[in-house]
Amino acid sequence: MKDSSDDSEGEEGEEGYPLGYPLTEDLDNDILNYTPAGPKIIPVKELRELLPIAKAHLGEVIEDPTKELDHQLLHNFEVRATSVPYADRVFLVNQLSTLFPILQQNLHPLNRLLVRLVHRKAFTFADVQAIQPTVDFVKGLSVPISVINNVTLYLLEKASENETDAGVVARGPEITVALIRLWLCTHDEGVAQKAISVLTKLIMVGHAAQKIGEEENVQAFISDQSYKLPMRQGSMWRRVFRDKDIYGLIFSFCSLSTVGQERQPNKRQKTLAQGRLLEWLQVFPDPETVRTSQIQEVEESYGVEDGGLFEFAVLHMVDYNDDVLMHMDLIDFLIWYLSQYKANVKALDSTPSADLEGPCSSTSLDYLITKGLHARTMSYYLEPEKYGSLDIRYLYSGSATYVSVYMSSHQRHLLHGFPLVASTIRQRLTSILDGMNYVTWVNDIRIPKVDLHVLVSLPRAVLLPGSDGKTPLFSIVTWPGNEDAFLTLARVFSGHEEIEFDLWGRPKPLPEPKDLDLAKYERRAARALYFLYLEKYPKFWGHAVNAADTFLFKENAVAAVELMKSVITAEWEVLPESPDTALTAFPLPTESQLMNECRSQSLPTSGTLAMITGPALEHIIPFLLTPPICLGTGASIEEAEYKVSALKHDLLILLHQKLKDLAQDSGPLQEVIEGLEKRIEEGLVSEQKDDGTGIGWWEAHEDDFFWDD
Repeated sequence: MKDSSDDSEGEEGEEGYPLGYPLTEDLDNDILNYTPAGPKIIPVKELRELLPIAKAHLGEVIEDPTKELDHQLLHNFEVRATSVPYADRVFLVNQLSTLFPILQQNLHPLNRLLVRLVHRKAFTFADVQAIQPTVDFVKGLSVPISVINNVTLYLLEKASENETDAGVVARGPEITVALIRLWLCTHDEGVAQKAISVLTKLIMVGHAAQKIGEEENVQAFISDQSYKLPMRQGSMWRRVFRDKDIYGLIFSFCSLSTVGQERQPNKRQKTLAQGRLLEWLQVFPDPETVRTSQIQEVEESYGVEDGGLFEFAVLHMVDYNDDVLMHMDLIDFLIWYLSQYKANVKALDSTPSADLEGPCSSTSLDYLITKGLHARTMSYYLEPEKYGSLDIRYLYSGSATYVSVYMSSHQRHLLHGFPLVASTIRQRLTSILDGMNYVTWVNDIRIPKVDLHVLVSLPRAVLLPGSDGKTPLFSIVTWPGNEDAFLTLARVFSGHEEIEFDLWGRPKPLPEPKDLDLAKYERRAARALYFLYLEKYPKFWGHAVNAADTFLFKENAVAAVELMKSVITAEWEVLPESPDTALTAFPLPTESQLMNECRSQSLPTSGTLAMITGPALEHIIPFLLTPPICLGTGASIEEAEYKVSALKHDLLILLHQKLKDLAQDSGPLQEVIEGLEKRIEEGLVSEQKDDGTGIGWWEAHEDDFFWDD
């Protein structure tokens, strides 16, 4: 027997979900903030007063199931339930277990009360097994009632707290079969998510056992995904991946070949199961288990030749010719898989297959190329004319995202091994952006945002003008002012290595290559692109300033300021005087060639110096030092004016600091710095009177901003 004193204090913050209630991340807040229907909530009494009343009320309902539950009483007792002594807790859980099968009322209040009562770790799976009447897990997971499913799942989850209890659940196949069937076949998405969470915890508890302590649990261990220990094959792992019938159950519920068979979902329900399997493959903590063969006999019966659940899901499960929505989900899954390169990039000194993998590949990319998935997925973007309008409508955006992730995460693979693919992507962008006109840039809905995303993911060397002087970058114009255009230019001109992807899809870079300093190559190309674009559009800084001064279009104004910031902070490098042959397909110009193209005897070496050199100088400095032009009134305009003014002031401080870093103790730069300091001292809003144009200030200080080289 357990001592009730061990359970005397309430415990908050452990993981739990309200059963039969929308699943949330913060159970306690949902429960404590819950207000039952009724004209008035009675005052909450002390636990010692409420406990006998609650027991008596539940006993009355057991005697007469037609008696209506007292929602107010149950709510008031519920918020104190975690402090109920152990013996009373067991008594109440037994009462609730008796009520669930017989009550024909709303069971949600009982769900929440049960969560509170078994919420603590002190209430173990052994306590669950001792509940009277005995919990029938198979029946609870099999009935088509979400409330009952959730109750059963919450009680079953207690077995995931230690390996011994998980072994009890795995001892017979019946519970596991019911759990997998519920996960893949239920119509309630919340129940499905809870079911797979419980199944994953039960599988991983053996592997996680050494990390579970007083403040550790299986869920935290699974969410961490940072461990490097070899997979420990616990009892539930063996039940799922070594039991032929259960392992085959996952395949059969997701395969379209079993439609119409006994106890099989219909085609529509199978698409739900397919989506749930794809989601699980992304979060399952042991990817090697699902990517390697487990029971070859089962896998071969569903067309899998060399692999496990993973190959079944990406190659044989989805009818991509007939089910465009599932094809969308599959492309999203492939985007995630391609971004997993960080953990499996090949060594740079390895010898790849020249006709397949190309240099600087990864196991994920190699797999996609080998199976034909790489080319097929990119073709919806690169060759849309080959497909029907329905496919392009739903798959074009996902294909473009896949192309962007590929170029961002495997740049060296693209540049070294597949320059023809890079040229094809460039041609595709040119054909799209060349067709845009003034009206298109004004109409935000018609702007090809996904194509601009592809453009900024393309290596900058590929964006340099060809022998015909054309580049898709020149098709991006800054008049009329447009947020997407400004942000695209900001990304290209910055020279930063920003795109990378980790296990959660967040960006991370590849290691520095031995054969090519790609970061240096990108910084050189960014500088060249800036001056070539400036040569093509010498008024573009004037357009950017006009947009930044027009608060009626706040998004455009903020993006224009971001463009200025990206150039000031740009990471550039000067081009070499001799040709760079590192990339023969996309060679960079020499510094002399760039100066000839720009008709200049010298070019600024940094973005900071570029901003105080014409033609940027005539626009940027007056913009930073003078009041903005406001073309509108109202609260939204005033809010936009303040935001952009604050960004301008931050930009002024940034430029001042950058110039101080470059300046010597004396000289022309020092005079500029002193002029900027004077404006900074005036604060965000200058008290100095002006006519609103800033002409007076500019004329008084104009000489400070010009000096001889």
